Amino acid sequence: MRQIFIQVPEGQGGGVLELAEAHEGLNLACFPVTSDDGPAELVLVHVSNRQVEKLLGALADFPDARVTMAPQGLLAF
Repeated sequence: MRQIFIQVPEGQGGGVLELAEAHEGLNLACFPVTSDDGPAELVLVHVSNRQVEKLLGALADFPDARVTMAPQGLLAF
């Protein structure tokens, strides 16, 4: 499983949630945030490793999306 943060302009979070659900995303959440470009929404998605590439490809429909994936293999102390 990979944790992915997707920031989109305000009003587009619902579309990203639907896309994540279509790619078997789990533990989905959408939060209103403020970015350098103004109001935005941050979508939190957990998706299987097999679905990551497909989900990222489908995000091409959201040209202003900013994607961050949590690093793997790190231990927090």
